[in-house]
Amino acid sequence: MSEKKIPPWLSSHPAFHGFLPREDATTVLNKEGSYLIRVSQVVQDGTTRLCFVISYRLTEKQVNDARAAAPASKCPTSEMAIRHIAVVENKGSFTINEKHDFASLKELIDYHSSKEEQIPGAGFSYKCKLQFPIARQEWELLHENLKTQETLGEGQFGVVYRGSLRRPSTKWVSIALKQTKDDCAASKKKRKEIMAECRLMRGLNHLNVVRFYGVAVLRQPIYIVLELVPGLDLLLYLTNNRGKINKRQRHAFVSGIAFGIEYIHSQGIIHRDLAARNCLVDSVRNLVKISDFGMSIRGSEYELPKAKNAVRLPLRWMAPECILEFRYTQKTDVWSFGLIVYEIYTEGRQPYEGKKNDQVRELLMTGVKPQLPKGAGKKLQDFLDNSVFTRIDKRASMMEISNFIVQWSGIQRPPALDEDSDGTPTLISSGTDS
Repeated sequence: MSEKKIPPWLSSHPAFHGFLPREDATTVLNKEGSYLIRVSQVVQDGTTRLCFVISYRLTEKQVNDARAAAPASKCPTSEMAIRHIAVVENKGSFTINEKHDFASLKELIDYHSSKEEQIPGAGFSYKCKLQFPIARQEWELLHENLKTQETLGEGQFGVVYRGSLRRPSTKWVSIALKQTKDDCAASKKKRKEIMAECRLMRGLNHLNVVRFYGVAVLRQPIYIVLELVPGLDLLLYLTNNRGKINKRQRHAFVSGIAFGIEYIHSQGIIHRDLAARNCLVDSVRNLVKISDFGMSIRGSEYELPKAKNAVRLPLRWMAPECILEFRYTQKTDVWSFGLIVYEIYTEGRQPYEGKKNDQVRELLMTGVKPQLPKGAGKKLQDFLDNSVFTRIDKRASMMEISNFIVQWSGIQRPPALDEDSDGTPTLISSGTDS
């Protein structure tokens, strides 16, 4: 099946979600008997083909009946509830159980919406009746509401464009559109990684965090839609402006990053890759925003699987417990925050500059703490030594750090953002570096 064969009736069907990945489909099927229709890409022997999939949530009775009929099935009962049913298309006919063939997908949907039928599955079979079509979510954007403009960057797996998005209020806002390529298995894997990152960013709405607007998946090309931040990443900004950054700007950067991390932690997220390179500077509003959630996880603790221990990790920004035990918590983000402060006050110099990785590891294990330039002030250095670069059980939370930052810098936490708000933090005083 090619995209041009997606019939017009399906594009406008209330349950059609285009190329929505199965992981996202699982999260929106929140009612027994609910279903959605999507398109899946199958890469085989270097060739990509498309097929229809019906994602369906079984009723409690259907789950119990399936379990009773297949007691030896290794599928956990909790995972039986969501089924992704591939539509078999052969010589113009459509089926999902080989018992009934239909001349069109519409006839198949209509039939299985009216009758409960047994569907064969991997390891067990189950009954299915498509009762409640799940409508597209707010974050599933329409291509008609997007405009692409000039290219901002291009990599192996896709392109980033400047563009604009029409909001429900009919207001157009500037955005960045990530378009992943669809011509190879590696691109599909990369898109899955980006979609997982988007899944985590959904609902985040803070002045110091890059905003996720949604995804356009009804047809190809697929777009990931993010806030457009007009400026450089913080590391480039610092290195390009050495000798030009004043105290007020440093305070704004430190406070903005602290407030952003505090908010992320309040949402139950561990970032795991905090560094100046992963923060963006809004040069128009003089704001800093946390970005790049590719390594982030939702939860209170994460232990890196042994199979991934050999993955190249940002050692210089890692807390000692990450290096020793490959264990991450929100307190490991706190350590990384301290190293961003170091980057800000050294104007983009690398932590432990001039040291090799094995030397960095030795310094961390022996308790050597990064030292800010003297101009940063004793108050900030003492706080980092006693509350950030310390044992995990003595390390401050980001809420405690933000409380200190407010008192130290005179910059208040930004107000909560409404849907279309773009509030700015209030500067009470210039603060001191003492």
